[in-house]
Amino acid sequence: MAKGLKMFFARQSKNDDQLVSISAITKDSKDGLICEYCDANVTWVDSFVRLGRTISPYLRLGPNQEHSASCKNNVRRAVEVLVAKSTNIEDTKDIFLLEQGTFIFRMNVLLEAESDFKRAKKSV
Repeated sequence: MAKGLKMFFARQSKNDDQLVSISAITKDSKDGLICEYCDANVTWVDSFVRLGRTISPYLRLGPNQEHSASCKNNVRRAVEVLVAKSTNIEDTKDIFLLEQGTFIFRMNVLLEAESDFKRAKKSV
């Protein structure tokens, strides 16, 4: 599982934690970057060419770093927020099932919803 979500901003610890966009980071300003939402060290990777395609610059977690449990860039937290939002919808079946500490996405709920939609459309 990925350790974090795609990051578009970081804070510069050398510059009073100023928020900086990935497009504004240069080779000269790439040191001392930390996550926008927690204190995890972040590294900037410059653009490069892979298999004839240019890969845009990106941010990634530094070596042996993890986002804090409450960080918005934490994958588990993002999934929990998604699950919470999906369970707030009234009169629907849960599309996520919690089993042994992990979430299972229930595709059958979507298939049932599609079937119900098609039946409703035919009756109109």
